[in-house]
Amino acid sequence: MPASASESTSPPGDGDGNLVLCMVCAAPFQSMQDCLAHELLKHASKPQKQLRQRLNAITKIFNSAQSQSERHELREALEKCGHLRTVLNFFAIDLEKMKTCFGHVRNCIEKEMKGKVRVFPFGSLVTGLALKESDIDLFLEPNGNQPPLFHKQLYNKTSHFLRRSKCFTDVFTIRHASVPIISCKHQLTGLNIDINMSKPNGTYNSRFVGELMLRNERIRELSLFLKIWAKKLKLISHGGMTSYCLISLIIVNL
Repeated sequence: MPASASESTSPPGDGDGNLVLCMVCAAPFQSMQDCLAHELLKHASKPQKQLRQRLNAITKIFNSAQSQSERHELREALEKCGHLRTVLNFFAIDLEKMKTCFGHVRNCIEKEMKGKVRVFPFGSLVTGLALKESDIDLFLEPNGNQPPLFHKQLYNKTSHFLRRSKCFTDVFTIRHASVPIISCKHQLTGLNIDINMSKPNGTYNSRFVGELMLRNERIRELSLFLKIWAKKLKLISHGGMTSYCLISLIIVNL
């Protein structure tokens, strides 16, 4: 196949609703970056060509209108300050906004469940490494000893509550994943939320990483910078490497 060749009726990211089409299977995508990632994963059949295809894909991403516009905004911000922290602040989300959203969601769920569960955050909200596109990850922990079917009942009750509530939209259940979750969007802030009630490990891991980030600002800045880099190159993605995996590699190699 041609090396990651994609076409679009207009530059991606221009906001007019045009889609980028895969040249092999004509699958539609919202951005050139997503389309190129799809082509590399699904249509790169010869290993000896994959490196050249990846280089071509990265070049196209950097030359896209969306990337050039983003670099222009970043360059203007850097000219005012000239510091790495400007880059990090440009891509990072407002943590106070995330904390406000978490507080509201926690109060809503705990009130609805009448004290039978406690809501804990994990992921980037706890580690302090949240980017603008980051979700809020929540774990629902039952209070005390509960009957064997309580987790299933809790999952169903939480799903029904979120669908009824005017505070949430786009409620979507993923029951048959290895870790069943409920996804939704918080109306007031527009932030996406993933709710898990079966695996508490994420809360422990996040607290560990968050504590390390608080102890050393240089490690936090390095981790945040590499997370931004990995996200831009699609190294971190659904079905691929996780942010926690990347941070673990950074910590082990320091």
